[in-house]
Amino acid sequence: MDENLPPTITKKKWKWWYTAIIIFLAIGAIGTYLEEPPPKLDPKEQAKSDSLNAVNEANRKINSDVETSFIKAERAIKKSLKDPDSFEEIDHRAMHVGEKGIYVSCLVTYRAKNSFGGFNVEKALVNFNDSMEAIEVLPVK
Repeated sequence: MDENLPPTITKKKWKWWYTAIIIFLAIGAIGTYLEEPPPKLDPKEQAKSDSLNAVNEANRKINSDVETSFIKAERAIKKSLKDPDSFEEIDHRAMHVGEKGIYVSCLVTYRAKNSFGGFNVEKALVNFNDSMEAIEVLPVK
C-alpha cells in the first residue's frame, strides 16, 4: 500500500525551491533598477507630443459620445411616441458634426405602433449639443 504513495518532499528539496525563488526575485529587482528612464524630449518635440496626446484624447471623447448617442436617441424618440413600449430599433447611424450648435447627429430607423394599432417603419434624426442633450428630433421621410 505504501508503494503507490508519491514520494515525500525532503528538506533539501524545499531549500532548493526557496533558493530558486529568492534568486528569481533578486534578478527581477535588479532588472527594474537597471532599466533606463525614457529620454528627455527637447521642448519642440515635447510640444508636438502634447499636441498629439490632446488630439487623441479629443478623438476618444468624440467616439465615446457617438457610441452613447444611440441610447440617448432611443430615449428621445420614445418620448415623442404614443406607445413608447412598442419601439423597436431597426438600424442606427451616428456621426460627429461639430457645426451650427450640433455636436453629434444620429439617424435611427425604427418600428413603432401608430394611433390605429398598426406598426409603421419610421426614421428620425436626433441632434445633440456639446453636453450630449437631445436638442431636436426630426422625422425623416
